[in-house]
Amino acid sequence: MGSYDFIVYRLTGAASSERNWALESGLFDYHREAWDEDLLRLGKIDYDWLGEVHWPSDIVGEVTPQAGRLTGLAAGTPVVAGSADHIASAFSAGVKDEGDLLVKLGGAGDILFCLDKAESDPRLFLDYHVIPGKFLINGCMASSGSLIRWFRDQFASELDYPILDAEAAHLPAGADGLVLLPYFLGEKTPLNDPLARGTLVGLTLSHTRAHVYRAILEGIAYGFNHHLVVLAEHGHIPVRTRLTNGGAHSSLWRQITADVLGLRLEQVANHPGSSHWVRLLWRGKGQGSSTNGTRSSALSRSRPSRNLIRRILFATARCLKFTGKPMKP
Repeated sequence: MGSYDFIVYRLTGAASSERNWALESGLFDYHREAWDEDLLRLGKIDYDWLGEVHWPSDIVGEVTPQAGRLTGLAAGTPVVAGSADHIASAFSAGVKDEGDLLVKLGGAGDILFCLDKAESDPRLFLDYHVIPGKFLINGCMASSGSLIRWFRDQFASELDYPILDAEAAHLPAGADGLVLLPYFLGEKTPLNDPLARGTLVGLTLSHTRAHVYRAILEGIAYGFNHHLVVLAEHGHIPVRTRLTNGGAHSSLWRQITADVLGLRLEQVANHPGSSHWVRLLWRGKGQGSSTNGTRSSALSRSRPSRNLIRRILFATARCLKFTGKPMKP
């Protein structure tokens, strides 16, 4: 039972599992759309413990009188299964067709790619889309915006982010040879290594605070690029890329991300996040494959200006760190 499954249980008294919680348990066979009986038997798990599996928009039950008294909600209010925030957020950003990609420049770094059929890779996560019949193969970098905040708080606490952006914007791509590996909290995907550590490579006395800041932005962008390398191994190339969350407001970070990924990015202005899915669901459109609530007028675009030196520097540093071998950028 996942976190919002438990909330549903407390509100309705009905034990259930939202589809992605079932999938992420490792006990659900997405080919058969059913619990894996062999794994349940191996783990000595009673089928009755698991509850019925629901799509996010399914009505699981109603608020009970007791839950109503405790919460102030009206008894009898319908309660849906719910959705993971990153999945609902992708839907709200208009990620709905195969080839759509979402890059989230938040405290952690999420990247989600839409598929018409399920496909897994041990280096990435797989989730059901809120749109039935579609999937999101995705990853999450442990530190992204949190790394930038750490740097600002420790070394430039008197400055706002736009000032740091302005300082770094004047520097050349590659931060004059300074390369940062952004694994300051270990790393989730695609390394899946809690012992990975953040590293600055090439630091000299000629480097400044602005160099380190720019290296951080570039290092995070290359963390996203690492995911694209994995997707490309499966033949998946982004057709359309949306950009959201707080970091998307930085024109410098947007441009660096576009340069490193080599993609045209569409920033979703005033993105409402996962709550937008709830609003659409209330209007009866939370599963509509043609509904996303993101207008083209709400988008601003960043085009890549590729820089081979930056690509080579980071790819070399990353691979020497973790494999001892060079790789092609």
